[in-house]
Amino acid sequence: MLNTYMKKENHYIKVIKMIALPNKYTKWYYNIILAAKARTKTKSRTGEIHHILPRSFKMGGVDDIHNLVKLTAREHFICHRLLAKMFDSNKKRKMLKAVNMMANLKSDYCLDYYKITSRTYSNLKAQLKDACKKKPYIKKIKPPKKIKPPKTGRCGKYNSMFGHTHSKTSKDLMSKTRKSKRGTPNYNIRSATKNSTKLKIKKANLGSKWCYNPLTQERKYVKIEEFNLYISKGWLPGLGKRKVSATKKHCEFCEKDIDPQNFAKHHGDKCKENPKNINLI
Repeated sequence: MLNTYMKKENHYIKVIKMIALPNKYTKWYYNIILAAKARTKTKSRTGEIHHILPRSFKMGGVDDIHNLVKLTAREHFICHRLLAKMFDSNKKRKMLKAVNMMANLKSDYCLDYYKITSRTYSNLKAQLKDACKKKPYIKKIKPPKKIKPPKTGRCGKYNSMFGHTHSKTSKDLMSKTRKSKRGTPNYNIRSATKNSTKLKIKKANLGSKWCYNPLTQERKYVKIEEFNLYISKGWLPGLGKRKVSATKKHCEFCEKDIDPQNFAKHHGDKCKENPKNINLI
C-alpha cells in the first residue's frame, strides 16, 4: 500500500519538497505524511485533519481532499514542529506561531493531546521571539485624505481666481464697463421673449390651473386631471393669500423703492448714485 502511494506522489507533497530546505526534518515530514496517507484508519479515535501544504503560505494550500491527511494528535504536533524547522524567514515565523498556538491550547478537550516539557515550551518561545525580531518593520504610509469640494459656491482654492490677481488692464476694462452701464438706462433689463418661445410656454401650460392648500398656503400649477384630484383633497382653486411684504423704503439718490434689507446694504448713503460714492468707484 505504501508503494502505491509513493508511485502516485501527491502534488502538494511535491510543492513542499520544492520550497522546503533540504534537511532531515523535510525527510521525516515526508515519511510521516506518506505513512498516514497509506493507512486506512488511525489507531486513535481522536484523529486530526492536517493540511500538507499550509494555507498560511498562500501557495494553493486549500481545503482540497488531496491536501488533507488524517493524523494522530502526536503526529499532528510533530509535523508542525518539523514544518518550523523546514523553512526560514517568513514561513518559519508562521509555522512557529502555529506550534505555539497548539502548545497553548486551554480547552479541556485538547489538554490530553499536546503534553510538552517545560524545556520544549521554552525553546519554542525563544525561537518565535528570534524569528519575529528578524522581520523587517515596514511603516504603513496612509494615503492623504481627499478634500471634498464645497457643495455650493466656488470659495477658497476651488475658485478659478484663487492665488491670482487681475492685471491693471483688466481692472481698467472692468471699471470702464461698469461706468458705461451705470450711465445707460435699463441696461440690466433682459430682452423681450421671442414669440416662438411664448407659443411653446403657452402650449406647455395649456389646460393647467393654480390651486393652493388653505392650511399651509402651498401652491401648485397642475393639469386639469390633477387639479380635480387636489380639489377633492381639500385644496382650493387660485393662488391663495400672499405673504404681506415689509414696507419698502425710498432711496433719494436713485429714486427707487427698495425692501429694508437691500436698502441697508446698497442704498441710502451707500447708494452708487450718491455723489460722495461716485468718485470712489
